[in-house]
Amino acid sequence: MVAFVPPFVSLECQEWEIGLLAEMQRQGVAWSDLPKRTKAQSDYAARYPRPRATLTQVADHADHIREVAGISHVGIGSDFDGTDEMPDGLQDVSCYPALVAELLDRGWSEDDCAQLGGGNVIRVIRDAEDFSREMAAIA
Repeated sequence: MVAFVPPFVSLECQEWEIGLLAEMQRQGVAWSDLPKRTKAQSDYAARYPRPRATLTQVADHADHIREVAGISHVGIGSDFDGTDEMPDGLQDVSCYPALVAELLDRGWSEDDCAQLGGGNVIRVIRDAEDFSREMAAIA
């Protein structure tokens, strides 16, 4: 699944995050301590501005996954609930058409985009349901 988490799609964001984690470790701040983590993050960002990931980098990530796994094995993961920062141009689901437009411009077909946008997930769920029925019939 194509994640939108900035450190997953941007080397600059990943390096910034590594620096933040090193600073937190130096200060003895645990990731689980939200108030202290928030303060450490704010202080770190004041000294080292946080880089921004972009929609283009997410499209690069989708291209890479397609090249490695094949179009039948790629979907949108987004992670809207798993990160406090989203790439510029992908702040919420209303931005999905811009991502699809970027992929179409890169040569993805409409069918490729349909698979990415949910077709592959639906296929896998149906296959799992079929397998479950087969196993239930055997038991």
